[in-house]
Amino acid sequence: MGPSPRPARTLAAFRLLETAEEYLDFFGIRYAPEVLAAGRLVILRQLSRELAAVDGLTPPLEEPERLRRYEECLRRAYAVFRWSGPEAERLVLLGGRTPGSGCGGCGGGAGCGA
Repeated sequence: MGPSPRPARTLAAFRLLETAEEYLDFFGIRYAPEVLAAGRLVILRQLSRELAAVDGLTPPLEEPERLRRYEECLRRAYAVFRWSGPEAERLVLLGGRTPGSGCGGCGGGAGCGA
């Protein structure tokens, strides 16, 4: 039997996800199990902060754009931990922003102070 099909990429399906692996699989993001084992909590906390920023945008984003931003948030949260390791963990657990994490609102373009 082949791999199970990826779930439909809808907000309803996204809201059913619970584990870091489910989030990464949902967006088809490749990950190293050892990185995830070491940084699961940090990655999920950073993701939660960034998703809240996206969800707080006014006017609210349409579903496809919201999911695109969610994927960016997850990619960034995973990458920051992967490349920063313990330093990212310390910053996130203390409530600080990690380098490059931004707020999720502007996409971190030129002039972004986040």
